[in-house]
Amino acid sequence: EAIQSLMLSVNPVLIPRTHLLQRAIEHASKNDFSFAEDLTNASKKPFSSEYDGHFFSLPDEHASNTKLSCSS
Repeated sequence: EAIQSLMLSVNPVLIPRTHLLQRAIEHASKNDFSFAEDLTNASKKPFSSEYDGHFFSLPDEHASNTKLSCSS
């Protein structure tokens, strides 16, 4: 149990993934900043179990076959 607690304390539930940032940009380009604001607020609590299983914590559904992803 101690090891699990330690792992949960250093591995974020939420990572601002590329598809989420792209979606925020797309919404913002239409003057809808609600998605960006929600993502920003969620990113302030990356270790919160509140986002476990939440849309923000899941990989892109179209990237399920991706074996390696490098971000710049």
